[in-house]
Amino acid sequence: DAHEPNDVAPQGSPIILTNGEAGFTGLTLHDYSDADWFQVTLGVTGGASDHVRVNYLASEPDLRLTLFDDAGSIVTFVRGNAGIATVSLAGLAGGRYRILVEGPEDRYSYSTGYTLDVRNLG
Repeated sequence: DAHEPNDVAPQGSPIILTNGEAGFTGLTLHDYSDADWFQVTLGVTGGASDHVRVNYLASEPDLRLTLFDDAGSIVTFVRGNAGIATVSLAGLAGGRYRILVEGPEDRYSYSTGYTLDVRNLG
């Protein structure tokens, strides 16, 4: 996709929030070894409806969505189900974070097209 190369954390594609929101379409994972990294700076503490969300074709293998802090520690993760993977940003302090979208470890995975949405309105 247009954000390659972003297969490792230091190459994470920047996400610029406009009025607290950003979205990307046309993202892909071409095979089991592909992973997509992104970087985002949250401007405010996350509110109840703030999130990072991946939408993908429900007919394709589930995707895993992981949020890391700036030091590289896992904050939270979720394995998607039926075409959606969402992690909440509620209560999460403003600052720099990394987002990883990949297939789950236990099976072959790919995505012919997914979207990534970030909401941080506070």
